[in-house]
Amino acid sequence: MASSDKKIDRRDFLKTTVAAGLAASAAGAQPTELPRRELGKTGVEVSVLAFGGGSHFLGRVDGSEEKVRALIERALELGINYFDTAAGYTHRPQVRLSETYFGRILAPHRDRIFLASKAQDRDREGMLRSVEKSLELLRTDHLDLIQMHSLSRFEELDRLEAPDGALTALRELKDQGVVRFYGATGHYNPAVLLEAVRRFDIDTLLISMNAAQAKHPLSMSPGQPLAAFEEEVLPAAVEKGIGVIAMKVMGQASIVGHGEGQATPEELIRYDLSLPIAACDIGHTSIPILEQNVAAARRFAPMTSGEMAALKARLAPSARA
Repeated sequence: MASSDKKIDRRDFLKTTVAAGLAASAAGAQPTELPRRELGKTGVEVSVLAFGGGSHFLGRVDGSEEKVRALIERALELGINYFDTAAGYTHRPQVRLSETYFGRILAPHRDRIFLASKAQDRDREGMLRSVEKSLELLRTDHLDLIQMHSLSRFEELDRLEAPDGALTALRELKDQGVVRFYGATGHYNPAVLLEAVRRFDIDTLLISMNAAQAKHPLSMSPGQPLAAFEEEVLPAAVEKGIGVIAMKVMGQASIVGHGEGQATPEELIRYDLSLPIAACDIGHTSIPILEQNVAAARRFAPMTSGEMAALKARLAPSARA
């Protein structure tokens, strides 16, 4: 990794990476196949669309396991192999509902999927307990990926890398084969995620990135400029070989449409897949939406820098939505 004081031209970095790698990754797949990309230096290939089981997803399936089952089974048919959940994804009054659903439905398909979960525990014992519960609910003997969920404060980083911190647990679990890889997630403070990339030996990074907030992260406020996820955190992660996954691709549907400050789902997916990422993690909330998103990914062709700039300009009114 480059030293922290080495200045990198982020704009040139992104342009070069996109031009060199992403067109090839899309071109290798047949039009009827869902493309896959390498997840950083893990050696694993994942579908460019991940199936996200978060709050947006849970809030729209109305607590119906039948709806969830139909969606997941259709996702498998369409070629999605990356399924993302978390201990904190729930729908009151039932806790860990997403993991519960995923375990019941995905267990028969375990050998053909990449299964990821998350834990918000920052200490070793809490992380170990959370992973043990995830394994139970997900009905598996290992996780492909466990992530330190929603990093937002610098103090958390110190706690995580303490001798009794969660990173100690993650290294132990990886050594034991209980988890294959571990990573971090965040959508609040890009500066914290940038520091995590610099300090931690993580395999993956799940961060908030969409065309509306390219330069205006959710945490940005007037007079307090912060590093942008796309322009600062992403290049630093790619430079270390960390597999990057984008979330909030559609801003929880707030930037989807045809009015001012809005774009089509295909434009938003195409924008993110034109970045040097492995996948877009999306909460597909109905079968028509799922099929629409998969069709967009199948048709993917990288945006030019001019097209990306034009889309960001069009979405500027929604930057702080």
